[in-house]
Amino acid sequence: NGELVMVTGVARKRIPLVNLRARGLDVVDLTRQHEFIPRLRVFGASMPGLNAGWFTLRNGEKAFCIVTEQKRVSYLRSTADKVSVLLSLENPEQLKALLQP
Repeated sequence: NGELVMVTGVARKRIPLVNLRARGLDVVDLTRQHEFIPRLRVFGASMPGLNAGWFTLRNGEKAFCIVTEQKRVSYLRSTADKVSVLLSLENPEQLKALLQP
């Protein structure tokens, strides 16, 4: 229905795709781009190999994260509410295609 819906065990976020289109999707490597590392857990779960829920990133951005893999993380930014999204996706190209106008 034109929305990206992300659900963790304890948190949920819905973002209209139109709000993600302007900035698109970038794939980042958290082992090299440290500014995107989830630093402070606001609401969610964090353990070795998993960050899921709401976090503040090292660069100060508020982000909804479902991260299991550090080297290939899909990074999106919503234009409506200035929220970032970090997702470990097996195939980020599928989401990238959905963001095309």
